[in-house]
Amino acid sequence: MAKRGPKPRTSKIQRIGDGIAIVELTRGLRAAIDECDYDLVAGLRWRSHHVENCWYAIATVRNPEGARVSLSMHRMLLGLGRGDVRLVDHEDGNGLNNRRHNIRIATVSQNAQNKRKHKPKSSQYKGVVCDRRSSLNKRWKATIFVNGKHVRLGYLTELEAALAYNIAAKAHYGEFACINQVAEEVSHR
Repeated sequence: MAKRGPKPRTSKIQRIGDGIAIVELTRGLRAAIDECDYDLVAGLRWRSHHVENCWYAIATVRNPEGARVSLSMHRMLLGLGRGDVRLVDHEDGNGLNNRRHNIRIATVSQNAQNKRKHKPKSSQYKGVVCDRRSSLNKRWKATIFVNGKHVRLGYLTELEAALAYNIAAKAHYGEFACINQVAEEVSHR
């Protein structure tokens, strides 16, 4: 078996132009940062870390007491310390895109509002499910979660239900709305 060399002490960071720098992580993954943040992330050994359906960049550092603790790149870039309960939301849903225009401080609710649809169940669209009671003429139900409660938006075709969800998400969630990509399909109808 071939011997591996020693682990690098710091991650390789490459400036690629247009104000972007790429940080090499473990597992062959990379994180994007703004070039102005180069000095903040340099000098640390960043690794990839998987949580739920997303990858993040994490480094291990020593806290003031000397204990080893994990540091998330996106939290560090926004100045959120370990005791800070606020969350960081990645606008595009990519936890490795840590460019300033893509990360923002969010509440738990706002972060949940911007989540992408999980594995497809009955519909390809977020906020849309097939009504099991209408098995003959497949009807689709649109719903949205607002202030801790499910709000029914109506029974429609699958595409209409996706559009209804989009309108409600924009109205209730504002900039944190994660809308369905349906514009192409509507224009081809």
